[in-house]
Amino acid sequence: MHPSLHRVFKQTVDIFMSDERVSAAWITGSAKSKSEDVYSDVDPVFVINDDDFDQFDSELRSVFEKITDEIILWWPERGNNDMVRNYAILFKSPELLQYDINIMKESAFSANWLINTAPEQILFDKKGMLNNTIKQPRGSSYSPDKLLYNIELFWVYGYIIPKYLLRNQTFKIIYAQNIFFECHMEVLHALNPDVYWDWLPINVHKLFDENKKKELHRYFLNADRKSVAKVLISELDAFSKDARLACEKWNIPYPDRLESEIRDFIIESGCIE
Repeated sequence: MHPSLHRVFKQTVDIFMSDERVSAAWITGSAKSKSEDVYSDVDPVFVINDDDFDQFDSELRSVFEKITDEIILWWPERGNNDMVRNYAILFKSPELLQYDINIMKESAFSANWLINTAPEQILFDKKGMLNNTIKQPRGSSYSPDKLLYNIELFWVYGYIIPKYLLRNQTFKIIYAQNIFFECHMEVLHALNPDVYWDWLPINVHKLFDENKKKELHRYFLNADRKSVAKVLISELDAFSKDARLACEKWNIPYPDRLESEIRDFIIESGCIE
């Protein structure tokens, strides 16, 4: 990470480690991992005693005001609640930098928070709650309950997209491409059920080879009618291959007739040049 950000980060860890109200902390993202570089941001999580949570939260901004030159933005996340809070902090020190800080009550902590966290990402653990949890075996993160639904959803939009292409409705084409991509990612999750399924860019970057990345990238080519029409059949082929493998893996009958009818409809519609 940037040296100035690292300095501020280290100061906060030192401050909160000596604070009796803070029982544990770890860092997420690329920091303290093999992929850390100068562009890595900082996303620590600090666990606070339940009774001290609100007071700690009220004093948090003043900590950063003391250790940075100027706070430009103190932005609470939309999902903040009585148990967990996150703030994106833009500050000058003297460069413009960002620090994402998460705080949670002890009673909000569970093993799920540490999925995909390496031991070296634990910052401190006064009560042993993190180290004990990180050693526990983890079960599968996937359930096939909606696998067939997502496959059928893909083919439903396979039926719909020809009219968007023929009408040259750009933003509806973009929407359909997004549906295709989300359904494909659900199928790939079914094929990788035992990995931690997290943020989309991380999943693609860590799990897939260059050929698979190129297949997924087709959904995000130029969204004009001609570009999408050019790759539509290859999108269908790539999805069908992965979806069939997923159905085989989970012993779910694949909807062959549905795919066949949709493919015939697309060709007959004249949307493919």
